Amino acid sequence: MKVYKSLLLLPLLVTLQGCLSSGPTRTELMQKQVQPLAKGVLPDCEEVFGRKFGKWTQCSSEKPIVFDGSTIYTGTWIDGQPNGKGKMVYADKSVYEGAVKEGYRHGKGKLIKGPNGTIYEGMFVMGTFEGTGSVEFKIEGSHEGGFKDWQAVGQGVRTLADGIIVEGIFNNWDAGSGDAKVTFKEGSVWTGPHRNLWSTGSTSKGKVRTAAGELVDANIKTVGVRSCSSKPGTCGKSFELEVVGLLGCNQYAPKNAEYSAKGLPLQVGPIFLGMSYENFQCVMQNKFEDVTGENALTQGMLLEFGTPVSLSIPMDGDEIRFAKASIYTTSVEVSNLFSIPNWLRKPGKTGQVFGGQIEALFWNNQLATVKLGQPSVPDDYLIDKYGRPRLDTKTHKEKCVLGNRVVSSVSHFISTKSWQDSRVKVIYEKGTGLEGGALATDSFIFGKGELPRCSANIYPKNVYQLVDVNLASKYALAKSKEEAEKKVEDRKLYQGF
Repeated sequence: MKVYKSLLLLPLLVTLQGCLSSGPTRTELMQKQVQPLAKGVLPDCEEVFGRKFGKWTQCSSEKPIVFDGSTIYTGTWIDGQPNGKGKMVYADKSVYEGAVKEGYRHGKGKLIKGPNGTIYEGMFVMGTFEGTGSVEFKIEGSHEGGFKDWQAVGQGVRTLADGIIVEGIFNNWDAGSGDAKVTFKEGSVWTGPHRNLWSTGSTSKGKVRTAAGELVDANIKTVGVRSCSSKPGTCGKSFELEVVGLLGCNQYAPKNAEYSAKGLPLQVGPIFLGMSYENFQCVMQNKFEDVTGENALTQGMLLEFGTPVSLSIPMDGDEIRFAKASIYTTSVEVSNLFSIPNWLRKPGKTGQVFGGQIEALFWNNQLATVKLGQPSVPDDYLIDKYGRPRLDTKTHKEKCVLGNRVVSSVSHFISTKSWQDSRVKVIYEKGTGLEGGALATDSFIFGKGELPRCSANIYPKNVYQLVDVNLASKYALAKSKEEAEKKVEDRKLYQGF
């Protein structure tokens, strides 16, 4: 006597189970050849007495017959068993229509689960889902792809109740492997690891292709929808997208090299004077963290970890923004501007490499100055390119830590060459400094988390700086005015002493 498989809907995701009792083995069933029967040309099965179906062979029964105790079968018969095509109605009101073999759902068919309305349409083997097919859940969406032993396996497409589509390789209902593609309703497509994608509360890192065509870093968080009412979209799982990369960068087209009337450069690599802060971030391929409200120690600690940071300062009705980064990941094009070892410039799996130390000042969202640690440049090259420079040599005392004291007794000679016209000033400083120290003319704006040791190795420090003469003059004037006003305020504050 056979007991037919029935479907069970478990919370959030449907797990379909069943069991088979005695009967032909899987191998015997697979080897048995059964020719499909066409009901229209078969004679009606003879009247049956009791449960004796032995004489029912090569016939068709239009009359529902109770088979195996509780299953009602209508269809074709061979050798006293349901074979060919037919319809089965089970005790739990589930309904199957399709191919049958030796009384089992076997071949292509459609099963509608009675209590929950789940529909499976596809291939069956000995009653279970196996092969290609599709499941449509009543309130949790659908799944199309490969199946085996009631589980989703292999390449598949899961459509969630809220319309999000997940494509990838499934190992069961709640696990996957390789990369998955998640398409959101507004058109954004996220790609990343499939392994933890179905674990509620987990976050997976990947990239998203936005509807506008941009490819940026993004995280995806798996969330559970637990109300589980009878309405579609109220049960199962969904995803929340967090874009961590920079959006809007596709509006900034690469800029051709430009020079002033006297032949001085207006840019270094893809970084050019006058560019917006947003464009600057896009070129750097880093979102600079705004630390305007943080104290100097926090700012310095972030810098020590290589975090690109910026802060905004109002000044006489204008906005000044400082941006600075030490070691960070960026494009190969940008990293080649910095004085860093070649092995740090080798791109990793992300295609990015380490950058170096950079400082920038923006006046009303226009790049006014940019300074970076530049590889050493031969003097004759610069002279041939820009003409005779203004030359200045000075001694720089670098702060460092000796024991537990901060000292400023490590001296270095710095040679400064500069070229200037009415539009731009180019400054190139060539000298030495302590390994781990900042640029020779470090900005006072940001604090520093950790100074270099006075015993640190000395290494070359070459600093390249571009200055927009007009914008820098406005900044200097506003700063001078602010300092004068502060001096007046200080006098008022202490006039009672």
